[in-house]
Amino acid sequence: MLSFIYSYYTYSKIKVTNHFADSFSQDLISAVSQNEEFDLAQLTEFEWDKMYVFYPYISREEMERRIGREWTTYSYIGYYVFQKTSLGDHPLNDDSVNKIVFTNGNKIVLDVTFYRDQVDLTQLKPLINREEAKFLVQDSVLKQMGAD
Repeated sequence: MLSFIYSYYTYSKIKVTNHFADSFSQDLISAVSQNEEFDLAQLTEFEWDKMYVFYPYISREEMERRIGREWTTYSYIGYYVFQKTSLGDHPLNDDSVNKIVFTNGNKIVLDVTFYRDQVDLTQLKPLINREEAKFLVQDSVLKQMGAD
């Protein structure tokens, strides 16, 4: 019983609720479909200071190394099935997906995966601060304004 309590406590410390995932996804896909400039900070209903961009084929271990912490969006059972086994080692193991993870200080506030035909993040820097999050869209590909 103590083992279960400890494992659930550990899980609860890294769980990200992803409360704004659906609304953010819809808003970003809508903004991208307009093929215009936009400020990402205006699309977010949550506080954040950094946005990490993860391209296809990156491993969970590399994502956690770059952010500096472990996290999960899975339920408790899903966490142990997909994240604590080799099944979850490569969550972006396909050329068709990429991911954004937002942080606020040391806390992960949102983790969203997109199909690249909806939102292609592969032209972005791997780490973008909130004040730099202004983008131009060309054929669903996000390009950072002011970037080389």
